[in-house]
Amino acid sequence: MSRQGGIKAISLGALLLVLMARSEAGNEARPEGHPRDLFLRLSVAKNAFVQYEPVTVRYSVSNPTKTWIHSQVVMDFAAQQTLLFISRDGGKPVQCFAGVVACTGGGPGGGTTHEPGQVLEREVVLFRNDRTGELAFPSPAHYEISGRVLVDFDAKGEALFAEALAVGIDVVTPGSIDQRLAERLGSTDRLIELLDHGAGRFCEKEPRAACFADLRQALENFPESAYAAQIMFDLADTLSWTHNAAADYRQAGELFDEFLKRWPTDLHGPDALRFGAAAWVRAGRADIAVEWTDRFARGYPARKKELKEMQENLGPFRPKPASTDANRGAE
Repeated sequence: MSRQGGIKAISLGALLLVLMARSEAGNEARPEGHPRDLFLRLSVAKNAFVQYEPVTVRYSVSNPTKTWIHSQVVMDFAAQQTLLFISRDGGKPVQCFAGVVACTGGGPGGGTTHEPGQVLEREVVLFRNDRTGELAFPSPAHYEISGRVLVDFDAKGEALFAEALAVGIDVVTPGSIDQRLAERLGSTDRLIELLDHGAGRFCEKEPRAACFADLRQALENFPESAYAAQIMFDLADTLSWTHNAAADYRQAGELFDEFLKRWPTDLHGPDALRFGAAAWVRAGRADIAVEWTDRFARGYPARKKELKEMQENLGPFRPKPASTDANRGAE
């Protein structure tokens, strides 16, 4: 073998040793944990709700360890792997089904990888139990909301769950202003229809643009009603639908903006920023959409999937990274 060939062989061998060392170091830097160490937490924005007021529940799955954990967690509530239960005045918990139910395989496969310290979170609105057709919180009382999330399967294929501590809320009788808003909408039944199905369904038998304008006027007349936040959020959402013939993207953006200012701690906040940014893009105000996307990134850093969707929705208006080196540093 020539001297040059020997040098090449030595160099290749040294490179392989370096790569192997890095690989081993990488493995050492990623110790594997167990899904049973994941922690499920439930939270609500307040302790008391008015009768018929929808209750938004945030559920979060966190990895409090310094290990990487691979689990069977699926955060989408429709997948039926996060289960919520409601009990009234200490009675038997009843599982609450909300929204469209998706079919799942019901066995091992897929899953989520949780980085050390990572938190995943989502929200679900509880208003009616879609399995029984009854209101989730039908009358004034004390209610407990408990939950669990599928995290893994044991050797026999049995499901393993992370259990959350129950959250207690009190449902109270509607006040005078709430009753007056119900009367303004036509009746308590019409109020329930609006809160249950949204402005689109509420206005389906009337000229939509006029009905939407009337709802906004009702919100201006009764801004302190406990129902105002949900009605405003839903009206803004409805006005932002691309398939709504009466859509008004600028008005939707303005309503989302008012919602965020009036109820900064409402659990609809993340969706208000997401849907509002999309509405501003359609309204020709990409500058506001960029600002709201940045607010979302700062306020909800764990929601990487939603942030990516928002950034993609900006299209050509998406800000370009300052430099490749800066991005590497951020990673």
